[in-house]
Order: sequence, then structure tokens, then C-alpha cells
Amino acid sequence: METFDPAPTEIYTELTSDDSSIRGEFLKHFGAEVNEFSDTLASVVLAWREIDSIVNGDEKRGYVSALAYAAFTLHLISFKVFCRATS
Repeated sequence: METFDPAPTEIYTELTSDDSSIRGEFLKHFGAEVNEFSDTLASVVLAWREIDSIVNGDEKRGYVSALAYAAFTLHLISFKVFCRATS
């Protein structure tokens, strides 16, 4: 059974390392999909801006706006990790 001792070091290494050649290979194969994701997420950000513009100090609307923002931000981060992890 593996101990957790190397886990923090491995996680830190994954978070701080960058291999552009691997990322380049990934983009060579899936660049169109990454562009599609980017375009789609951009439309999500524009839609969120409309939602955020009507908050006007309303607490419930503020919660909705914050949750929407958190959702697409986490989606972006997850996709970035996915792209990196599959490389």
C-alpha cells in the first residue's frame, strides 16, 4: 500500500511544472476542440456579464451571478487540467 508521504511532492510538481512540447503535441491533435471550448466559454462569459449587470445590489441575484461565475471558472480550470493531464 502506498503511503501519502510522496503525495504532496508529486502534487506540487504537477502544479508547478510545465512541458510545452507535450502541450504542443496535445494541441496538434485536439486544437480544434480546444478552440471550440474557448469560443463556447467566451459566449458563456458574455451571458454571465448580462446576468451580473442586473444584480444591482440584490443579494439573491448576487448569489446567482457568483455561482454562475464560479461554475464557468471551475470548468475552465478543469479543462486546463484535463488538457495537461492527458498530454
